[in-house]
Amino acid sequence: MPKYARGSDIDLDEAYGALLDKHAPMRRNIRTKTDMHRTHHCEDKECGGAAPKAKCIIKLHFAFCLAPVVDEDSSSPTYGHVVIHGQRFAVISPQGCAEHPYRAEYNLDLKDVRNGRADYEIRWKKIFNAFQVEHQSEMQREVARMNATQKEMGMTSHQKQTLRTRQDNFEYQQQRKLDIAAKTTAFLKSRHEEINLTGNSLGSSWSSIAHLRELKPTLPEPREDVATGEIGAELALRIGAVTGQDLRSMFSSLWLHGELFEDEEDSRENVEQHRDWASVNLEQPKQLEVAVPNAGWLQNQLFHEVDSCVTDTELGKITAPSVVDKVPADSRATQALSTAVIPLLRRKEAKQVKRERATRSRALARTVAVDIATQAADKHLFARSKHERKAQRPKGLSRTAMRKFA
Repeated sequence: MPKYARGSDIDLDEAYGALLDKHAPMRRNIRTKTDMHRTHHCEDKECGGAAPKAKCIIKLHFAFCLAPVVDEDSSSPTYGHVVIHGQRFAVISPQGCAEHPYRAEYNLDLKDVRNGRADYEIRWKKIFNAFQVEHQSEMQREVARMNATQKEMGMTSHQKQTLRTRQDNFEYQQQRKLDIAAKTTAFLKSRHEEINLTGNSLGSSWSSIAHLRELKPTLPEPREDVATGEIGAELALRIGAVTGQDLRSMFSSLWLHGELFEDEEDSRENVEQHRDWASVNLEQPKQLEVAVPNAGWLQNQLFHEVDSCVTDTELGKITAPSVVDKVPADSRATQALSTAVIPLLRRKEAKQVKRERATRSRALARTVAVDIATQAADKHLFARSKHERKAQRPKGLSRTAMRKFA
């Protein structure tokens, strides 16, 4: 057996001659996957298609690439399916397969064997299954896309636009779910790293639990006359989570108001007002004061007190204060005063409207008269011109005679 590195088919033919069948192990083991072993299949007869060993590196054996690819050979029975790449490369090569190198995370099982790792993990099968699932999903999307294209052939433009909008929305929702999952994973990972850096939080929680167990004989027992909040407050005090001053501020009726609107220069009146508010019994709702619809209430609602000077915006005048001061409290007198002032304003407005209406009527009458006179003048001119043309014709000959002589 030659000792040099066999890098081509010519070297293999020189070594094995007619006994070498390069495609037989690929078809038998790689394509059909009937006799596959742990990681890869060495093509040398000495290994018998088993996993690589140290002697494979020493004897410069060749291995098959285990990267998953889609079979594009139309004559192959596995056309269109996910299969093993099967390209030969030297076991001693530090890069691996030319199309699927080690740095692309392919053939890592063979790389572990080369580096002398005995208990290595079989990873090529996981990569193969993941690629197969991705290929199947891509084929399903392609089939759905083709069905949508065939469906669009018999649609109107509006139906096509609606279908495309739905497809875009579906793709957006799928991408949004993937982005949210990626962000959540990154956040949880960063949170886990922060917890590991800050210290062992689990140990501190266990120490708190142990401290609670020590305080168990002295903790208050729940009774019927003791509220749950008081037990929690006493427990928080004994653990040391809060202080007595914090508890007093929390259980006070205005602790939230003090937290939100804290003012050092608060006056005594506001404090008294807050105390009055705190003393209100919320369980007994206060009855609302409803106004009694009597004559006095109706008088106050309808006739409010007027100022000493009332301005008339329409007339631009100011009513005398003496008139307003003499307004009696009786409703009848008030109504009489309103009936005395309001009709005066209404008469002046009516006169102004009547005057404007008469002006418009006169203007319209003048326009109609001018139109009638213009039409009469036009008719008179037309009749006069017609009479003049008729007088200019030669006498004694009619139109028929004139046509004959012409």
